[in-house]
This record gives sequence, structure tokens and C-alpha cells, in this order.
Amino acid sequence: DRFDEVLIRHQVKYLGLMENLRVRRAGFAYRRKYEVFLQRALHRLGFLLLRFLLLSIYRTKIFIRFPKTLFATEDALEVRKQSLATKMQATWRGFYRRKKFLHMKHSAITIQSWWRGTLGRRKAAKKKWAAETIRRFIKGFIYRNYPRCPENEYFLDYIRFSFLMNLKRNLPKTVLDKSWPTPPPSLCEASQLLRQLCMQNMVWSYCKRISPEWKQQLEQKVIASEIFKDKKDNYPQSVPRLFINTRLGNEEINAKVLQALENEAIK
Repeated sequence: DRFDEVLIRHQVKYLGLMENLRVRRAGFAYRRKYEVFLQRALHRLGFLLLRFLLLSIYRTKIFIRFPKTLFATEDALEVRKQSLATKMQATWRGFYRRKKFLHMKHSAITIQSWWRGTLGRRKAAKKKWAAETIRRFIKGFIYRNYPRCPENEYFLDYIRFSFLMNLKRNLPKTVLDKSWPTPPPSLCEASQLLRQLCMQNMVWSYCKRISPEWKQQLEQKVIASEIFKDKKDNYPQSVPRLFINTRLGNEEINAKVLQALENEAIK
């Protein structure tokens, strides 16, 4: 039958009876849990509203003393619904656009990295090919005087190609032109054959274009060379001069002779 004051005080405090007594004594009209109140007010109106509300916050619930405070909260919620909806739309659109932008940025970075990698690989392959070519060229130059082998075949092929391209650009234009590019040692025989073929081709082309009158002049020059070469001092000076058919004009020949010849050319 004895009351333990310390034990009873502990039980009353543990059961929350003192808190209920204070709430009842204060006469709070609104009692809701945090979740319900936050869904209705704080989540939409913001925490600045707490500065103007007459409320008390306890461990599990929120207590509002005056009904007008609750009504003011609901009225403020109705007023701000439109602006809150606009703000929510703007927030969602900003989030969606930012997400889309980040996706596009990631795609662009991926494409850039892939393309840069491709360019880098191409550049590396080109450098590798250039290094291999230079190495083969130098090695071929070292073995240039040896018989054809894998070490000098690239260099020899390049030298032959260069000689043929140079020969193509510097072929003799006339029969009297005796110029000819100097061939490499490995193409001396081929160069001689090409020179003979080139000369034969130019002679054939020249003979094909020659006129009968010029052919007659050349034949006479050949005969004169056989007769006077190394036998007449002024013969070299007479070689460029052309032979003429006659030194007499028609007015210097007797008319009867001309009639007898029947306009035949005098030789």
C-alpha cells in the first residue's frame, strides 16, 4: 500500500502522461503527426511559415493552439497552389532538360573520344609505316651493290621507278638530241635498249613525216658526203646549204629549148 514516489514519477514520465497533461492544460485544438502535417503544409509552404505559426513541436506530433492558425495555413495553401504547380513544372522541366543535356553531353564526349582514338590510331599507323619505309630504304641503300635480296629489293625498285619517271620527263625530242639520263648500275643494259628503241622510234617517225623533196635533198647530201668529205676544205661549211635544181632562170633559157622540154623541170 505504500507508493514509491521515484518509481511512480519514472512510470508517469515513461508513459508520457506529463506531456499529455501539459497539452490538455494548454488547450491545443490541432494535433497531427509530422507526416500528415508535412504533406499538407511544410512540404508545400516551406519552412519560413513556421516562423509565423503559433504551434508547438513535440516528439511525434505537432500541436496548434488556435483554429485560426490552422485556417490561415489552409488559406495560404490554396493561394500558393498555382505558384507551387508552376514551380513544380519548372523544376521538372529543368530536371528533364538537364538530364537530356547530360545524356547528349555524354554522347558527344563518347563520339569525340572514339573519333580522337581513330585519328590517333591512323596517325600512329602512318608514323609506323613511314618509319618502316625509311628503315627499309636505308637498309637497301647499304646493300645496294649486292645482288637482289629481301634487304635491298625495295631500294632497287624505288631507284628503277625513279629512273623511269625521270626518263619519261626527259626523253630526247629530236634525232639530233643525244642527251640521256644517267641510269643506275642495275639498269645500264635496260637503259641502252631503251635508248636504241627511242632512237629507232624517232627515226621512224621522222622518216614517216619527210617529204619527197626533202628526201631527195638528203640523198644528194649523202652522195656529196661520200665524195667531198675530208677531201674539200670548205665542205663542212656547205653542208647546211640546200641543193637547188638549176642555177638558170626560165628567162635565161632559149624558148625553143623550153618548148622541147615541155615544161619539164631542169636538173
